[in-house]
Amino acid sequence: MKLLVLDLDGTLWDHENASQLKPPYRFYGDYLVDSAGEELHLFPGVGEFLAWASERFILSIASWNVEERIRPILEGFGLGSTSGSQR
Repeated sequence: MKLLVLDLDGTLWDHENASQLKPPYRFYGDYLVDSAGEELHLFPGVGEFLAWASERFILSIASWNVEERIRPILEGFGLGSTSGSQR
């Protein structure tokens, strides 16, 4: 099996610094709104791509974002994993 490493900001979503977002988050399909009204949108096809890739690769994240802030975002979109990698 091969490893695929992905960034988050500007790769999976349009936000430049998702660690700045303030919980709680409200999720609406492919975007969220934080408690201050700021939005983060998944890029089109991200969910489908990750589903396809997870069947072929071990998925991992390489990001400078703060994990405690990002994990609820990933999980809210159904992209999270308790092991720290996507499978």
